[in-house]
Amino acid sequence: MRFKLGLIASFGFVGSMPALAEPYQWEIEGGYGEGEDKLFVNGDQDTKRYTVSGKYYFSAVETLGRPLAEAAFLGRASNINLVTDYRSTASEYQYCIYGEQGCQVQHRQNDMSQVGVGAGIEYFVPNSIFYLSASIKRSEQELEYRAQSLAGDSYYSYDRNKTYWSAAVGVMPLDGWLIAANFGENDEFNGSESSLETKYVLPLGERALNLTGEYYIDNHGYHYVDWKIGADYYFSPTFSVGGTYADGDTYGIRAEKFFTESFSLAVDYQEGDYEESFGVSLKARF
Repeated sequence: MRFKLGLIASFGFVGSMPALAEPYQWEIEGGYGEGEDKLFVNGDQDTKRYTVSGKYYFSAVETLGRPLAEAAFLGRASNINLVTDYRSTASEYQYCIYGEQGCQVQHRQNDMSQVGVGAGIEYFVPNSIFYLSASIKRSEQELEYRAQSLAGDSYYSYDRNKTYWSAAVGVMPLDGWLIAANFGENDEFNGSESSLETKYVLPLGERALNLTGEYYIDNHGYHYVDWKIGADYYFSPTFSVGGTYADGDTYGIRAEKFFTESFSLAVDYQEGDYEESFGVSLKARF
């Protein structure tokens, strides 16, 4: 944990690099994340996730006078996007099965792997305040269960596939301020199928402040939050540090640094009552 927080803090030493003003039309990002579920009192559950995504903007995105991370949003840049990800979860724990001889310890191991491929579109209606988005994703999941006990060993597995979709409708009453409603059929790793969200990038001279908020309308699941707020401060067009806070004492710390106009590194750390996670991503633009 100290290493992960230190990695985020170390971005500050390279946060003063001046930004250039070269437009871009393509964006590719790769990410890695890992997490631990704290609910497994008698065992461990660890998750790893790899993601590759890409965006094509219908028009070149201008970066002059804008934080590089927010250039597309502030420029109301419509785009199509693709994403593919791989997620693996390994669980291992022990529990008692009570019978005539009392407690019989059973050891259980669950392994899950999931591959997803999706596509989406974001559209800022020209000469209006309206924003629209939609996405669709196909998920293929494989699960394996193994158990060992005095009664013997057991094993079984099964596959399941499903297609998920989502959409959003929003307005931008002011430059840099979006209010949107999200709905759809999300996968089991998301806590809500409907939500309200807002995002406002406030210019502060050569710096900026990004404010976000989300409220989940039909939340479900024991470890999902009902609301979440966040903020990122841009010390320069190339460097930001921020964080999030959600109900249930869940917080996050994150930072992003553009080392050149076209290349950035981002890191984040999340800590809550139910889960601890860390992620890193690389982004390239051209």
